Amino acid sequence: MSMSMPAPRFHYFFDLPAELRELILQHICLFPDGIFVGGNNNNDAAVEGGPPLGLFLASSRLLSEASGIYYGQNTFHFDCRRGRVSRLSPALVDPETGLLTSSATAASRRRIRAVVVYVSRLGAMVGDVLVPVLRGMVIHGGLRVLEVRVEEKLERFVQRLGLGFDCQRGLFTPVSGRGRVRNGDGGGMEMGKGMGIGTPLRMLLGLLADPYLDQTHVRILREHRGTGAVCPYHMGSWCKSQRPAEGWSCWVDVDVKGLLEVYGGDEPEFRILSVG
Repeated sequence: MSMSMPAPRFHYFFDLPAELRELILQHICLFPDGIFVGGNNNNDAAVEGGPPLGLFLASSRLLSEASGIYYGQNTFHFDCRRGRVSRLSPALVDPETGLLTSSATAASRRRIRAVVVYVSRLGAMVGDVLVPVLRGMVIHGGLRVLEVRVEEKLERFVQRLGLGFDCQRGLFTPVSGRGRVRNGDGGGMEMGKGMGIGTPLRMLLGLLADPYLDQTHVRILREHRGTGAVCPYHMGSWCKSQRPAEGWSCWVDVDVKGLLEVYGGDEPEFRILSVG
């Protein structure tokens, strides 16, 4: 008669060096594709890549170490493309549990270091909700990498801001005067001096000018029609998201520094200096 041996247990996790503990926790807490809150292009789930709550609840020390990796080393993607706050996912804006708006989640969102925000256009919601929340994550928390992806029609966006495509730098940048600049499809589009910017975009630029942000990006969605497989905006390379059989889309960079120089002026929000 054989007796089964009890399953071995390891009771010395915190006796391991901190570097080794971090490597182990990274296997559980890191999501290479990012944490998607509010859905994404391929999945409407409220949160894709949610926190490992069982691990967080195991002990206060494990919570401290694991949550630091989860919030500090992942990139969080906030889907805010539905235009109005009332249409956004409760995972973002629920008064009790929403990651962006709830006081109960304030400590968690202030630990987030990298964020990608998706918006359909730079409208009132950007100025009324997103900019104040993100600014609080910078000032009172650890947000240091911010990317804003805009799905507004590219031609309208670049014409409104007076942008032209710089082939050498691979981004849209402010241009002066009138003329025709390459639109990436072999033709050109009339570019003016820009029709000015509204309050939401001005508030966003003020946020992007914050010196405590280490990296800032603004990217505009470009849809490619037809069956060609070469992206004219990325040095003739294939886009990672290309679908040659039915057309495809990609994200094209906008010159944030150039926008700040053209539209920032001498206003106080564009002249914040870091201290200490």
